[in-house]
Amino acid sequence: MSTSQFIVKRSSLTTRWDPFYFEPELVALEARVRTKTKRTLRDFTLYLAGGATPLKSEGDKHYASAETGVPFLRVQNLTTTGAVDLHDVKYITQLTHTKLLERSRLTGDELLIKITGVGRMAVAAVVPSGLDANINQHIAVVRTKNKQTSEALAAYLNLDFVEKLASRRATGGTRPALDYTALLSIPVIEDERIVELMQLAYLEKNRLEIEAVALLAQVNEVFLNHLGISLPDKGSGALSTRIFTVKLIELSGNIFDPKTHSPYALKLFASLSNTPYPRHPLRDVITHRTAGDWGEDEDWMDAADTHTKCLVIRGTEFDNEFNLHITNGREKYRKIPTTKLTRMKIEVGDLLIEKSGGSPDQPVGRVAILDTALLDGNIVCYSNFVEKIKPDRSQVLPEYLFHYLRFVHAIGVTDLLQSQTNGIRNLMIHRYLDLPVSLPPMEIQAKIVAEVQSLQSQATALRQQALQKLDAAKVQVEQLIFGAD
Repeated sequence: MSTSQFIVKRSSLTTRWDPFYFEPELVALEARVRTKTKRTLRDFTLYLAGGATPLKSEGDKHYASAETGVPFLRVQNLTTTGAVDLHDVKYITQLTHTKLLERSRLTGDELLIKITGVGRMAVAAVVPSGLDANINQHIAVVRTKNKQTSEALAAYLNLDFVEKLASRRATGGTRPALDYTALLSIPVIEDERIVELMQLAYLEKNRLEIEAVALLAQVNEVFLNHLGISLPDKGSGALSTRIFTVKLIELSGNIFDPKTHSPYALKLFASLSNTPYPRHPLRDVITHRTAGDWGEDEDWMDAADTHTKCLVIRGTEFDNEFNLHITNGREKYRKIPTTKLTRMKIEVGDLLIEKSGGSPDQPVGRVAILDTALLDGNIVCYSNFVEKIKPDRSQVLPEYLFHYLRFVHAIGVTDLLQSQTNGIRNLMIHRYLDLPVSLPPMEIQAKIVAEVQSLQSQATALRQQALQKLDAAKVQVEQLIFGAD
């Protein structure tokens, strides 16, 4: 957005006083859109309501499992493709759904719009037909006359120039918000070709992303093939295969969880040792490890100058496919005791292990590697939910150990090495450090790393191609709407 100075007539200052609202670029865009339509979102709205988020302190009262609960949609479940992403959905009880959150109950085909939060504003998606669900306070539900209308509005609201109009209407500093009046005032241009063009673009984007996911799925095969590891069969899941006995002595000082002691788990642990290469416990291929520190708030006054402001790596930044994903605007800074920061000895090639956190479908134990791009531009630390290990470069390439531990996590090993308290998963780090690491010669390690990175590069290229096609479709839609004016 431009930072140039501009002048606004006093007569224009009727409802807003903040300069962002009067940015010349946004004023001109609004005027341009207004020449194409007189209609606003209000004209398509039969019912509008916002959601709410039950208190986490009353979790047992309001939240439930996937088996007994009702899907509780959050902003991360909305996508700019107009579809609801049901991955990583939370669940609430039937009573909370029908009583406390009755006004925001969903039945299918409604339009959902993001109304608060950092990042892109007014992300819109359509509820799948027949889905009984609910929403939190960062989302508004709009009922329209039919599914086709909801889909047309979602395709339109997700256009980049419309997002600018939505952001113009938002108020608030660190956490922008759209009130209902502002939301309903967004001008809407009706053109069925918008939906057609964008849906074709989304289909092509999805096709390319599926290809990318298929490539990343081959990463596990690289390790299985090179290390000669054969994963055990999970079996049919029949009751007879899930009943087993364990000696009491085997439980002493161990994880008191049946899945950790199941025949399948024992075979999975054993498979990591069935390789032709030397194997060493993880603790023997690192030179040291250090726990993280949450430190103090970044605005904390440090009169004695004993703390250093750092970019803190949390579980939120761990990417399930590549490495760390530092999101601009959502990164966190904390002040860490300088003496503790010195002991952390953060260097390129160090690995970070997520030891606490997780979710019902996300075991802890995710891994990240610190690279030059991150460390050159930041003073970096890591939270108390993260532990750092330093690979012994005389035995193992840091990149090989990084990808090997990611492989171990992907095949479900760390899911068997965790305890759970108060809803938080905790990696049993002493057991984790006992995991066998297969150490082929350095040239084989380098070959494995190269093959994995090649697959990741190909997947990245496909996703970039998908985004380019989507951007091209948006340009085409804008040309269709505005023509040569």
